[in-house]
Amino acid sequence: MTPFALWRSPQVSSAHILIHSEFGSEQFRFAPFDGASHEEIILSGQSQPFQEGLVPNSIEFSSGLSKPSSTSKEEHIAMVQSAVRHMKSGKLDKVVLSRVEKHPQTLPAIDVLFNTLSTAYPDAFCYVFYHPDCGLWAGASPEILLDCEKGFCTTMSLAGTRDKRAPRAADWSAKEYEEQEIVTQFLVDQLKTKGVFLGPIGPPKTLQSGHLEHLMTKLRFEWPTDPYSLLKLLHPTPAVCGWPAPGAKDYILANEGYDRGFYTGYLAHLKPNNSTTAYVNLRCMHWIENEVFVYAGGGITARSDAESEYHETEAKMAAMLGVIENPYFSPSDAAM
Repeated sequence: MTPFALWRSPQVSSAHILIHSEFGSEQFRFAPFDGASHEEIILSGQSQPFQEGLVPNSIEFSSGLSKPSSTSKEEHIAMVQSAVRHMKSGKLDKVVLSRVEKHPQTLPAIDVLFNTLSTAYPDAFCYVFYHPDCGLWAGASPEILLDCEKGFCTTMSLAGTRDKRAPRAADWSAKEYEEQEIVTQFLVDQLKTKGVFLGPIGPPKTLQSGHLEHLMTKLRFEWPTDPYSLLKLLHPTPAVCGWPAPGAKDYILANEGYDRGFYTGYLAHLKPNNSTTAYVNLRCMHWIENEVFVYAGGGITARSDAESEYHETEAKMAAMLGVIENPYFSPSDAAM
């Protein structure tokens, strides 16, 4: 079956599809979290407005695709507690730890799955991506990695999470502001290496996404040349990895206990005129045959509480589980 990418970004209300072919000057790139473990998948072709009937409602899965092992509550809490002790020793400022759950689930019709995601999460980047080397991935991400148009680019620092449904203090906690500042400073420092001048940066704002809220800072700057060079510069940010970046990534690979694959990688649509839209692959699910794998994580600092971090992953997973388990799913049913 021919690989394809189907997506709708909040900047453009209409959905588009790119079916891999030898013709066309556009690309859709699907990048992993760890480039040493997985290669970036590149589809080439010409995107077109999506219409029903352009993709089949059944998928062929290659034999031998690796399936990650589910992470239990006890395993995740123990992992977070160990990371907190590690950071209190001063070796890391932040590390992002995630977990995965496996559920038996028949893959829905592609158009139904995509339309349900798009309807439930109109302010997110919604997508379905298929390639025999990775199976089928789908999700709804609120986090811009890079958006470039006519020489101007935007990137986003998104860190700190709270559930609107849970009792909480009126303001964000010191731990959440600390997470946010680490990510923002990383973006600023990386862009400075390319000579980008950002000017004054205001305080973070609250971004609502389903029942979850995040601290968010947008950075806008001029960049008239190849945006792909910036993608390689910014990925992975401390929002999905940690800080300092090399040590945090090594810690994740050594302690998380499963292969993230393309979770916390990115999805990017590139046009030949330097127009690029790229989002971090958050709030996502991964189908292999009749099983779906759902991913979620959170930023851990020395101030983190392991039980609270586990409940944050539950709230994030509920976004995708609601989409696939309930045909009448709406954002009020789950957190994103």
